[in-house]
Order: sequence, then structure tokens, then C-alpha cells
Amino acid sequence: MEALHSAPDPAEGSGKLTDKQMAARRSWDALKRDLRTTIDSGYRPLAMPFLPASTITDLEIKVLTAIDSADFLKAAPAYDDLRVILTACSARIDELA
Repeated sequence: MEALHSAPDPAEGSGKLTDKQMAARRSWDALKRDLRTTIDSGYRPLAMPFLPASTITDLEIKVLTAIDSADFLKAAPAYDDLRVILTACSARIDELA
């Protein structure tokens, strides 16, 4: 998403934004799958997703609005929420995995 709202390169044609939007949507789809993945508690019937479905739906609306908008101010709520998730998970991310 940061590439979407960075200063445009004069060499880029109008089709590049569409490519960036498609890449951002693919990234969101991958993240959404991760957020819906259940946390391994050792007891499969009691496993819970990382985030509740309603929270993921609310976040998806914000992210898709940010992807479709060229206005950084409209993207700010999605950035804020994604930054909170990243901060909460950063200590547990295995970069070598």
C-alpha cells in the first residue's frame, strides 16, 4: 500500500497504478487468509481465528478503500489498523521462516 500512495514516477504510465492496485489486492488476500487462520491451541475444536470475522470485514473495507483511493487521507485508517497488527505481531514474526 505504501507504493500506491508514494509520489508517482513520471516514467510510469497510467496502467502502473492498476498494476500496483492489483498487487496490493493480492497482498490483502494473503493477509486476510492469515488473519482467518486459527491459532494452534492444541485443541482443534477450540481453536480461534487470529481476529474475529467482523473485525476482518471492517479492516477489509478500510484496506480496499485505501487501495482504490488515490487520497492518502482516505487510506490513513487502514494504515493505522495494519500498523497496530504489525506492532502486536512483530515480536513473534520469524523472518527466517
